[in-house]
Amino acid sequence: MGPQALLHFFPSLYIAGLLSANNSHSQQAAEENRQALILFAVVALFVICHVPRNFLSLHEALTFETKKQDYFHNCGGMPLWILLIGLVSHLLLTFNSGFNFFLYCAMSDPFRTELKRLFGEWAQLLTRIVSCKTRKTDANKNSSPTKSESLVPDPAVEATSLQLRHIGTRV
Repeated sequence: MGPQALLHFFPSLYIAGLLSANNSHSQQAAEENRQALILFAVVALFVICHVPRNFLSLHEALTFETKKQDYFHNCGGMPLWILLIGLVSHLLLTFNSGFNFFLYCAMSDPFRTELKRLFGEWAQLLTRIVSCKTRKTDANKNSSPTKSESLVPDPAVEATSLQLRHIGTRV
């Protein structure tokens, strides 16, 4: 391989490196855009869920003097629309964090992958627990005493039974 071949080979390596770097850069940019979209969705959901509460707080601040005068003169009450918006507001505030879980499930492949992995581990653990308990139950059924064995009294059970009867008579 002569010097001319090296001159032709190195620029092609340089261009190949640029193309792979450009490809990884576009993948990184796509990932950053996806993460930005998730963040925007979380913030938008937060704002939507908190708007009714902020509106009610603003209304309360602006009408405080009127409400105070109504209270001192024993007249007026809470309008129905304030009560309804208050209920909706509390409902939205309560569900806001729960909505985020479903948002991440819908928009994030790594989150879904990790969630599936965790559920798989939990399923395996539950399967082991259930199969272990089933084996113990089957072993207990197979080792149940025969009729003649069950008629033989157990001294520890009889002593405990006598103690309990003795305590019951003292009361």
